[in-house]
Amino acid sequence: MKIRTFPRLDRGKATIVFVVLSYTLITVFMTYPVACQLTSALAGAPMGDAYQHMWSLWWTKKALLDLHISPARLTDLYHPSEPDHPMLVISPFVHLLALPLVLASSPVAAYNVEFLLSFILTGTATYLLCYYFTRNSMASFVGGLVFAFFPNKMLHSMGHLPQITLYLFPIYVLFLFLLLEEPNLRRATSLGVVLALSALVHIIHIAYLLIPCTLVFFVWHLCADRPKILAPNFLKSVAVAFLLACLLTVPLFGPFILDRVSGELTHLQAGGTEAYSADLLNFLTPSLDHPVLGPFLRQLPFPVPGHKDDETLVYVGLVTVFLATVGCSRNWKRRGMWVVLGSVAAILACGPVLKVGGQAVQVTVGGEEWRIPLPYGLLLRLPFYEWGRIPARLLETAMLSLAILASYGAALLLTRLRTLQMRIALVATITVVVLFEYVIVFPFPVSRMPMPTFYKQLAADSEDYAILDVPLTGWRATNTNMYYQVAHGRPIVGGFIYRVPPGVRPALRLFELLVTPFPETDDIIAPLSGPERAALLRRYDVGYVVLHKPLFPVEELSLSIALLESFPGERAYEDEHIVAFPVPSGSGGAVASVPLLAMGRNWCSAEYSDNVPFRWMGNDATIEVWVHEEGEYQLRFEPQPFEGPRHLQIWVDEELVEEYSVDGVHSHTTSPFVLDGGEWTVISFHVPEGCERPSEVLEGSRDGRCLSMLFRQVSIEASG
Repeated sequence: MKIRTFPRLDRGKATIVFVVLSYTLITVFMTYPVACQLTSALAGAPMGDAYQHMWSLWWTKKALLDLHISPARLTDLYHPSEPDHPMLVISPFVHLLALPLVLASSPVAAYNVEFLLSFILTGTATYLLCYYFTRNSMASFVGGLVFAFFPNKMLHSMGHLPQITLYLFPIYVLFLFLLLEEPNLRRATSLGVVLALSALVHIIHIAYLLIPCTLVFFVWHLCADRPKILAPNFLKSVAVAFLLACLLTVPLFGPFILDRVSGELTHLQAGGTEAYSADLLNFLTPSLDHPVLGPFLRQLPFPVPGHKDDETLVYVGLVTVFLATVGCSRNWKRRGMWVVLGSVAAILACGPVLKVGGQAVQVTVGGEEWRIPLPYGLLLRLPFYEWGRIPARLLETAMLSLAILASYGAALLLTRLRTLQMRIALVATITVVVLFEYVIVFPFPVSRMPMPTFYKQLAADSEDYAILDVPLTGWRATNTNMYYQVAHGRPIVGGFIYRVPPGVRPALRLFELLVTPFPETDDIIAPLSGPERAALLRRYDVGYVVLHKPLFPVEELSLSIALLESFPGERAYEDEHIVAFPVPSGSGGAVASVPLLAMGRNWCSAEYSDNVPFRWMGNDATIEVWVHEEGEYQLRFEPQPFEGPRHLQIWVDEELVEEYSVDGVHSHTTSPFVLDGGEWTVISFHVPEGCERPSEVLEGSRDGRCLSMLFRQVSIEASG
């Protein structure tokens, strides 16, 4: 049997150098002006997710080299919670690769370089894979072009650096085929190392690319070439490769898998699977922001799905489909695997139900409407796949198959041309047309934010404290806050990367309430004063509150500034972008132990009698309280029953602490009860006998609820 090995490239090194330079020039053009602004602007949509991944490059360097801790331990986000985030340790490839660039230049420059390399290296790697199958340099160049610049990849290049880092996967497939052709230890080792590195790019690539490619490879060859795939030498070599990959990745994936089995990673699951599934029309619909085709698509008499900000932009390209069709028209035994893999991936990308034109397709069966289910619904029952809320990202696997088939098609067309000039003209034409189809927006967006001098001052300050940025939550706010953190290097209260870790939301709510402006009217719970808020912030080592002006409507901006001006001390810095207020270190003391109360559930809207606020409740209502230190506290409140005496129970979390017979208007103080420090406690008011009459019996409607009791002046204070 003749062994088919990977041959030398045409014209040796000159060809591969030409290929790399060509992909480099195309990358510079397709992403213009990124290459011209490597250090001054961030590639991607303004205020988009690129800021998060740029922050990850910075954080990996700081965690490993400065703090000597795992990047999964977020000491500088969600202050003071310091949660663990497994996604930052199981997907380290992009971050570790950027370390030298971060050290030599800046996180922004490192991000931009990796961004550009993701296109150049993906094209080159796919070229090598296609060359293995076609033995035609020009046709292989077309295959590399398709997989490097397909629209969904261009879409994710707006901010998802790990998602566009695809160059290892064509190499993995190539090494898999090389091992099949000639099993030996050297090739098995190479395959194992590449597989391990590929698995560490991002977990979504494991589920959506590595596993489908590997399964289809083995199933196809079991059917089409059983003796070869079951040869002992190959099975031993594959076992060595996969064992090596497991050994290299188990230190990172082992704890992650154990946590998943024990049910500790439920926060990684998110909704939106159907919304983020590919629409059938999307496969043939270019970007609505295409500089030429976009205006035409918007004028069509029917809605066209797909947008650059929409995960479901899965346009594959008409030229690519034509070339792939030509490519699979011959030699089914060699090319059928890619038809099967591409078809399976495309079907799975459509999600759990079939959608056409933005709507789930429905059929009538037996007088009932039924939606057409698709196989992805079965994947949702598998471990880890239930987290995969964006089926459309399976397009990466379909596009790899299309790229190989398109290179087969291009090779077939090229063999029919007699002269080199004609072949060059054909490849040039294909390149221009494919790139024209694949443009999603031009010029490519870049983002830059001015860096206030205040952050340079913070970086030079030797005192330890955290920064509370306002607004605290929302994707624009968190991306802004993390971008500035790269400059000042101090812990921040908020932030966001991938998912919100468990246990941080209570503290986030505390800090949001502390920087929420005073209400315009009084309520049954009195808000903390400015000095009280500042004292509590200092208890949690917050040194400055920084308000970001562009993120506020004008009226909200003035209210927020007024609140911060009520803090002790004067503003430390102000320009057109930010205003910073210090939290004086002397703000502590007894005032910092004042409990913070917040309205809970099931209250009617506040009403007023002689300018005194009151609220009605039905059977149950709650308030929530945060105290800094564990201790004994007492609840003070003034209830008034509706139509006769009523029993009232006071519950702290799930423990009954007091019960009253309320008749008339009286002020009550409970016996002391214990509140845990550093977390929210729910205090419930419960009327056991319930209420009988609907609210309509009183003047005005109170949300259609029945009423049992009203409350005035609810407060909590330390006992004794």
